[in-house]
Amino acid sequence: MTNTNLIFRRVHLYLGMLLIPWMIVYAVSTFTFNHRNWFRGQFNQPNSWTQLWKKELIADVPKQQPKLKEWARSVLGRNGIKGAFNVRQNPQSVLINLIQFRNPIRVTYQKNESQLLAERKRTTLAEMMVRMHIRAGYGREGVLHDSWAFVVDLVCFAFTAWTVTGLYLWWKLPSTRKAGWIAILSGLATFVLLVLTM
Repeated sequence: MTNTNLIFRRVHLYLGMLLIPWMIVYAVSTFTFNHRNWFRGQFNQPNSWTQLWKKELIADVPKQQPKLKEWARSVLGRNGIKGAFNVRQNPQSVLINLIQFRNPIRVTYQKNESQLLAERKRTTLAEMMVRMHIRAGYGREGVLHDSWAFVVDLVCFAFTAWTVTGLYLWWKLPSTRKAGWIAILSGLATFVLLVLTM
């Protein structure tokens, strides 16, 4: 066995081992997407939100998104809540969602009632997997959130390298080329057919 073949075998082997948790996350979460009815009881369960506290707050809520973000950050800070968050508003309320895989927190400000309500959600495994699947992007608050995005980039490159090394190893085994071509062409044909007909 040449040194090149050995390197590709080792890279392919250890990338596969490295990708195990990511393969599980993306496989399980995609399966729940594809069979949502089977997992209906795992999503939006009744009484899954538990009140943490309710406070009176009289505030002038900014309308512009950048100022609204700063306002939400100050509200969270005054109440001892830290972490990356999203915020949006409508004429009746402002909703602040803390970005967490497990047991996320939401803070709702009811404008007409001048009330600030914090709640924590009891999370199922399926919900957590889906959050992990769709979580992406840089620019969130905190090093850990950018670290997650960076690792996702590395996983994307690893998937590509895993595919390339697999193709190389397949090509180096002449006895498997015919079956390999059948597998590759069948996969491409199925993919193209579905894309063109849906």
